[in-house]
Amino acid sequence: MRRECRSTRKAERNKQSGDERLTGVREWLYTEPPVKQEADYDAWADERNEDKPRLPPVSLGTGVREALGLSWSPVLQVAKRNLSLVDAQERELEALKQENGEFVTLRAIALMHGLSARKATHLTHQEDFPAHAFTIHTRLVWYLADIEAHHSSQPFPRRTPGELQDQILSSKEIRAMFGEPKD
Repeated sequence: MRRECRSTRKAERNKQSGDERLTGVREWLYTEPPVKQEADYDAWADERNEDKPRLPPVSLGTGVREALGLSWSPVLQVAKRNLSLVDAQERELEALKQENGEFVTLRAIALMHGLSARKATHLTHQEDFPAHAFTIHTRLVWYLADIEAHHSSQPFPRRTPGELQDQILSSKEIRAMFGEPKD
């Protein structure tokens, strides 16, 4: 309960920056685009920023998603005011926890702490932050239990960074298993 309240407070503090990030999306939705894909928004945003240099530039979809910690569909729901930012972030976090089982990536950490991806990255580099369990491609992955314990100021096990890495197959190893051509 305490953790949810702290996350909710942080999300509320970040509401202003979220609203700022959503300005472009809301302006774009006002034009009633026939297709509402992120790539379509990005094309519109590029054109709008170029055509209206006196107005503050609008963020591209990636910037909006990373700042809010949401995938594109919830971004649209929040921009349309069909869903609050706090509710969208809570739903996204629960979905990530269910999808990833006992592990989480930076995106879940950002949502848990009410931070942008950039600020969450900074958090994960703090000396008292739990060690990651393994890396997939370039993404660090942590034990969910360690992150939840850290978030609620509870003790968590000391681990060696990347302690499960030897159990993770690389893309090269997977290709070799299936007889695929090498790089």
